[in-house]
Amino acid sequence: MIKIIKKYIRKTLETFGIEVRIKPKFSKVMNYDDIYRSKILSDKPTIIDVGANKGQSIDRFCRIFKLPEIFAFEPNPEVFKVALDKYKNFKNIRFNNQGIAKNDCIIPLNVTINTGNSSFHGLRKDSEWMKIRSKQFNTTPDNYITETVEVKCTSLDKYCELNKIENIDILKIDTQGYEDEVLSGATHLIKNKKIKFIEVEIMFDEVYTKTMSFFDIEDKLMNNYKLYGIDYQGFKNLSEGYMFAVDALYIRK
Repeated sequence: MIKIIKKYIRKTLETFGIEVRIKPKFSKVMNYDDIYRSKILSDKPTIIDVGANKGQSIDRFCRIFKLPEIFAFEPNPEVFKVALDKYKNFKNIRFNNQGIAKNDCIIPLNVTINTGNSSFHGLRKDSEWMKIRSKQFNTTPDNYITETVEVKCTSLDKYCELNKIENIDILKIDTQGYEDEVLSGATHLIKNKKIKFIEVEIMFDEVYTKTMSFFDIEDKLMNNYKLYGIDYQGFKNLSEGYMFAVDALYIRK
């Protein structure tokens, strides 16, 4: 009888698009935060947050660790001011109003109405993502980008050398399609395995003028890192929704 009831409930949920999966008893459900807690024993890990926006990931890291040393980068001047004011009393957090790239350069940043979508790449105005997003923010695809600002950039290798950062526990990259360029500027750190974990967003849909792939990321990791986990951002394939993206977690070998 119990099996029949479970089957009925499962079928009912599936009619509403809810998939039910039974996990093996021996499986352990862990998110990235749990992994960091189990693998990073220090209360004061060194964390680099590239694409910090208003500090969403900083808040998260501060919940995981007691006193993390965080070096955050946010290229949007207006968003940077908001984040800087928010963390002005935190001595363990250093905010940088600059971008991270392959080398020292000045790049135009396309600032969007939803600042979290701002990118060094252009946006595809005819994409399904753009149609939905522009409606959500009561604007049009043509007006979703509000302005373009010139941003000074440096490489992670150079920044770490200048600031005497020898080892990094977590490198988090969320740069809206520019992740491979960020990794290109961390060749020394990657080659010498100075980073323990690399958490990177990969967007597979044609949201921006450049489409990402796992190869774009792993080609930069020089066989010194291996994929450790994948966290889907809602949709699991290109046909299911308007944006297919994952947060991939890599660990040094």
